[in-house]
Amino acid sequence: MKMYISPLGFDTSHVLSLIVKYGIEGGDGIIVLMSNTVDERAESAFKSVTEMVRTIDAGIAIRRVQLDHNDFSGMILTCIEAIKSTLHDSPGASIIVNLSGGPREILVALTIASVSYAPKIAQVTSYSDVSRQLSEIDLPYLAPPLQGRELEVLQDIMDFGPTSIADISNRLHISESSISRYCARLLSNRLIDLTAKGKSKLAKVRPSAGVILSTSQEP
Repeated sequence: MKMYISPLGFDTSHVLSLIVKYGIEGGDGIIVLMSNTVDERAESAFKSVTEMVRTIDAGIAIRRVQLDHNDFSGMILTCIEAIKSTLHDSPGASIIVNLSGGPREILVALTIASVSYAPKIAQVTSYSDVSRQLSEIDLPYLAPPLQGRELEVLQDIMDFGPTSIADISNRLHISESSISRYCARLLSNRLIDLTAKGKSKLAKVRPSAGVILSTSQEP
């Protein structure tokens, strides 16, 4: 089961590209985020998307969430609620968020909301205005601040990765069992990836790690 969340303005191409790339079927759903202002072009775009998915399967749910573009904080909270409600109402669904199209204010608000919930989102995409192609992006997750040893481990992986747990242990003089625990939390927060190599696991940082390390350092 897939649940799409995407801004929608006057142009439907980014939404259609999303559906073409990942597919859609009965039981799936789409949440489109739109301005609450009245505009015939926006209404036409919503109608086009609705008619298109209905021709595929009448069981596809499509919901419009209207946002006040003058209330930026409110838009962020509304976008967060759209993600949270999807997690609550459709447990186990793969959430696919599209960070392109629609009013710029809504796009920025959705981006902030998505960063806050990155571990819960299966895929994030962006439709390029230049290449006119849909690309997958690895969205940084602003995890809770790391402290002490976890921060040391993450910095070590940043400096030496891909690196084994044994090598991290040797450099930091911390037991391998402790390094494994720290890496498990870093992995759950999407700060690192762990890949098997023989009997060992290699750790390497994800884009979020650079953000976290940067914000953890004193100015």
